[in-house]
Amino acid sequence: GAGTFSDGKLTTRKNHPWTRLILNLLVDFGAPKDIAIAGKPHIGSDRLRAVIINFRKALIKMGVQFHFETCISKLDVQGQRIVNVQSSDGRIFENPDAIIWATGHSARDSFELLRKNNITMQAKAFAVGFRIEHPQALVNQWQHRRIQDNVGAADYSLAYNLNEERSVYSFCMCPGGQVVCSSSHKGYHVVNGMSNYARNSVFANAGLVVKVSQKDFPSNDALAGLEFQKTIEAKSFNLAQSSYLGPAQRVVDYLATRKSKDLPASSYEPGLISADLSQLYPKELNAILKKSLKTFEKKFVGYAGEHALLIGCETRTSSPVRISRNEGGFSGDCVNFYPCGEGAGYAGGIISAALDGLYVADKVLARVK
Repeated sequence: GAGTFSDGKLTTRKNHPWTRLILNLLVDFGAPKDIAIAGKPHIGSDRLRAVIINFRKALIKMGVQFHFETCISKLDVQGQRIVNVQSSDGRIFENPDAIIWATGHSARDSFELLRKNNITMQAKAFAVGFRIEHPQALVNQWQHRRIQDNVGAADYSLAYNLNEERSVYSFCMCPGGQVVCSSSHKGYHVVNGMSNYARNSVFANAGLVVKVSQKDFPSNDALAGLEFQKTIEAKSFNLAQSSYLGPAQRVVDYLATRKSKDLPASSYEPGLISADLSQLYPKELNAILKKSLKTFEKKFVGYAGEHALLIGCETRTSSPVRISRNEGGFSGDCVNFYPCGEGAGYAGGIISAALDGLYVADKVLARVK
């Protein structure tokens, strides 16, 4: 989900026998052994990088080639097949048996390339909002009450449902973590959260997001959700005065629609800049976000208090696009083109993306056989 910044959360709502295979494989490649038995398994940003490097080394031994700093610049589609793939350095990969398109959900140029080649896509619902940050000690107090020694950093999960179309929920909660800048394109600002394995930061953060769908997007185009996402991130960049400082606001000031005169300490390392975050979203979205904050305050005293901080914006909860595929796992437009994972709109985290990768691999193998 967060790519380089992922802290390795391995929770998923999918119940599948392959999940055990994935967890064991991660342990084999260097993940902490307790992920195989933990109720909420977590690798940590500091340990995840080594796991990925070990994966890559093993794949290279198996004959896999990696082409770093290389984009796919052109697809040659003839009939219902992609017959050639051209890379940005001029190489041409001819007559591929299968192309597994697993770009991750922030590869915006890839969506444009697929559009040029008439690959069917649809706009997909996702969620947008802020990162909300609290002192970890406050979260521990909510969850552990009087017992706070040797129990680790507490987390939480919250949801507020206004109706069938509108809901606000906490997303990617990072106990003992930090808020990070995860902008992937110049002129756009977006944040995410992460935790190291020890989860020993004095701060806790989570996404506070509201679901958006086709009715919120500027058109019925397949990439309309992507354009909606980009508009918010451009506004966030402007609120940061064209920088990568974090536009931020105390929750009490967001509820009162006023800029904060001062800001509390934060884990966001580039630094913060006071901003009116209600400028990022339409009135309807601000209204339900504010209702949810007041509701969550009733459950956890201080959730919307003086020490609660919002940092904008959070928009990469999941892909705003789904690339169509049929029961065979491939696109109805090209029989050797397999959309896969989060960027294709079929996953929402590490485990679900891994499960989808295994699903697509199974489909490719069945077709080859």
